[in-house]
Amino acid sequence: MANEKTLPSKETLVNGHDHSASLITANDNYLRDTIYVSSTEPTGPHVHRGMIWIDTSVGPNAIKIRLVSSWATVTTVEKLLYGVDANKGATPDPGDLYIATDTEKIYSCFTDDVWTQIYPKIIEVALGTFTCPGATGNYSVTGLGFEPRLVEFKIGKSSTDYGGHGWMDYNGNQASFAIDIDGANKIACDNAKTVQATNFGVINYVVGAYVSMDVDGFTINFIAVDVGYTIYWKAIR
Repeated sequence: MANEKTLPSKETLVNGHDHSASLITANDNYLRDTIYVSSTEPTGPHVHRGMIWIDTSVGPNAIKIRLVSSWATVTTVEKLLYGVDANKGATPDPGDLYIATDTEKIYSCFTDDVWTQIYPKIIEVALGTFTCPGATGNYSVTGLGFEPRLVEFKIGKSSTDYGGHGWMDYNGNQASFAIDIDGANKIACDNAKTVQATNFGVINYVVGAYVSMDVDGFTINFIAVDVGYTIYWKAIR
């Protein structure tokens, strides 16, 4: 049977203890750097995108998730329950939050009698290809159904030996490797580009750089283009 808990302020979720100790007050306010329960906004180096904050300064308590530089309210908490995953019950009410102490999963009820897992987020992957655009400038890929945390790229053209690999993440970090196997066996890395195909100083066939991770996809700024190239991508959240 699930346990019910009313959250006071400055209370911390700590995993790996029995029920009586799974909610304690402490200065260690983080569960695997991910969950914070407090009446005040978490700050400091542990705060990161995707972190969950249960804000106890409002009633009912609010579940908030960290975006790039702000917090977004996901739902409110009418009742906090905790226990082993199998005991969360089949008839939750909207506003119920369940912390599974054995599996480290968190569930919220948005619709009567339905639990939705909100942590950890299930990994989502989307795959696709597109032909290099015919003009320079921003190019967006949409329809993923989620905002990626990482996108990987491969680029190639059937009639040439120039290709490459690259990636970009939601913080704007990026890198790409240009490859020439036409007798030269050259390879070069550039951490200011996310995708490129070049013959190393003579012609930059395709050059693209990170612009943004979007709600439903991602955007690249193409500095050089060649419509003969196909770009293969894999997006992960």
